[in-house]
Amino acid sequence: YLPVSPRRLAISLHEADDVARSAIMPVNRRHDLDELIGACHYYVERSGRRLTFEWALIAGRNDDAATARRRGKLLRGTPRFSCFTVFFL
Repeated sequence: YLPVSPRRLAISLHEADDVARSAIMPVNRRHDLDELIGACHYYVERSGRRLTFEWALIAGRNDDAATARRRGKLLRGTPRFSCFTVFFL
């Protein structure tokens, strides 16, 4: 059971693989991307609510086409989500 709340859940991804994400988000060392995406699926299935995935584009780090493809692959099959991207120059 998940209580109904007017708030929406936003997930900060910023990277599409565990090694790169752990370098900028230490929490990833404890809860890796597989666990995070699994928890997202669980949340959507139980609550019926949408998720927002945030992605900060960092010049020279995660702003290339290959990383975008990995991000798409990571999120493929995730129901009821939207993305919000913050750009850093």
